[in-house]
Amino acid sequence: MIFASGSGSNAENIIKYFKNHPSVRIDSVWSNKKDAFVLERAKKLDVEARYFTKHEFSGSTELLDELKNRKIDLIVLAGFLLLVPPVYVRNF
Repeated sequence: MIFASGSGSNAENIIKYFKNHPSVRIDSVWSNKKDAFVLERAKKLDVEARYFTKHEFSGSTELLDELKNRKIDLIVLAGFLLLVPPVYVRNF
């Protein structure tokens, strides 16, 4: 899974690189910016794209719980601008 905040050129390259990889799957791309172009890039590459609020990220466990339910084991930061709370570092 990828967290990104901007235009998404890095995220796009990561998705393309791992597209047919036998042991890596990009589950989705999430952004804290509703209008970040990375969300459009992900959709065009058939990868789920989602916006989340700062409160969902650091003010509740909603986002963390969803990532755990998806069985995410690694998060790639591709131009992600928010400070990542320690609970995410511990879990992923």
